[in-house]
Order: sequence, then structure tokens, then C-alpha cells
Amino acid sequence: MNMKNSVALISFLILAQLSFAQQGRPGDARGPGGEGGKANVIGMVQDLETGLPLEFATISLLSATDSIIVTGGVSEPNGKFDVEAPFGKYLVKV
Repeated sequence: MNMKNSVALISFLILAQLSFAQQGRPGDARGPGGEGGKANVIGMVQDLETGLPLEFATISLLSATDSIIVTGGVSEPNGKFDVEAPFGKYLVKV
């Protein structure tokens, strides 16, 4: 598996995790109309072939409706990342 496929698979796995994380629960901190508030997208990126962390990889959160970049961050040397974003649905690009 090449690097492009590894990144694509990691992105898919993160997106799958986000889809579950976006489901609201009673008592969630939301503003009027269910809007407002922020959440953190936390994860780790690693090469699927070697299992080594991808250090300093760019993580972008794109709006699910129009693919505009909303926010982003960079993974740490251990491959972990933590990106804060407003509540919503996003595509993740690594």
C-alpha cells in the first residue's frame, strides 16, 4: 500500500469516527436553535505499512457541504493531533 492510500484510509477512519462524534446527546452545550459551542477532534495519524506516526502532518477540517477549509492543525512528533472546531459536520483531510 502506498503513502497516498495510507493517508486516504486514515482520513476515512477519522471521518467515520467524526460521524459518530457529531450525534448530540441530551444536555449538550449548544446555543439557541442547537447551534454554537465547540468540540475537539482528537486523533493520531500513522503509516499503515510501518505503523510509524506521521509527524507534522497537516490536518484540515473541511465543511461537509461545500468543502471549504474551516480550521486545521498539525500532528505532533508522535502523530497525535487535537483540532478545535465549531459543532458541525466535517470532512477530514490529512
